[in-house]
Amino acid sequence: MDWLLDCTWDAQIDFKEHHMQYRDHNEYAYLEAAACASWEKCEEYYKLADDSAAYYAAQVLLPDKKWWWFHQRFDNNKDKKHWLTGNPKDTEDRGIQGLVEDLWLEEYKGKYTTPTSDKPSSPIIFTSGETFGGLKNHEQLKSIPLSRSDAYQTYIKSDPEQINDHLAYWNSLYLSQPDLARFALDMLAIPLMSAECERVFSSAKHLLTDPRNRLKADIIEANECLKSWFGRPQAKAFAQGVDPDVDEQYKEDAAAKAAAKDKDKAADKVGTQAGGQEDKQEDEQVDEQEDEQVDEQVDEQEDEQEDERDDEQEGVGVVEYTIHDD
Repeated sequence: MDWLLDCTWDAQIDFKEHHMQYRDHNEYAYLEAAACASWEKCEEYYKLADDSAAYYAAQVLLPDKKWWWFHQRFDNNKDKKHWLTGNPKDTEDRGIQGLVEDLWLEEYKGKYTTPTSDKPSSPIIFTSGETFGGLKNHEQLKSIPLSRSDAYQTYIKSDPEQINDHLAYWNSLYLSQPDLARFALDMLAIPLMSAECERVFSSAKHLLTDPRNRLKADIIEANECLKSWFGRPQAKAFAQGVDPDVDEQYKEDAAAKAAAKDKDKAADKVGTQAGGQEDKQEDEQVDEQEDEQVDEQVDEQEDEQEDERDDEQEGVGVVEYTIHDD
């Protein structure tokens, strides 16, 4: 969110400068207004994050960041530094660091203990003639008490660690530091946005139909979790692996469908080729008919022209003969 605020603020400043420089270009005014609206919306959500320390705790409980990232970002800004550390002289103004610490003290510190085994300890057997048989038992540690120091304070005061898998890191510390590990795992499980929650609601709406209106909450939760983890199942996925006969029948049906599909493709291909040949023959016939019609028209025109020439010649002969008689 802090990165979004910086980007929208820089965009707003840039578009404002361009608008002042290029008065004839109205698009910079529109872009400046859009950047301003974006910045105001980001600031609104940024302030809502202060209502809960969980979002900041999730950032702090990343072993490669802790509070060091916040200090690098905000120590040079007086206002943001006060927002981060608060006022040491005012117990009510503890800043974000105080809110995260309060969350740790109220919800997690001392609430979880390391799971212990109920298996009774085996009795110590001494062999005869062992004069100092109890010396080994005397020097043996009965149990290692857990550290009474604040695990959270020890964690945030240590240097950042280069960790690739944060969940694996905290799971490995669950036995030694159960309170802090549970604190981290709970905070890191918080979604950054509500888009996935909205998708779950939409998916559950399709699950709860009229015939299935008596499903209980645990069944709905299990169904949505499985759907999210494994995705939508393939066709007849649940028919496989139940019974060998079912698997064999499924394979036979699949092979038959594939063969029928290939046969239909081959038939379509042959039909396409045959249809193409028929179309070609029809086109050739049409061309031949057109050529014949053109030839007939040409012949008719030539015959008419010859008849006209013959008529003209006969008329000229009659005129000449009449003049000769006179």
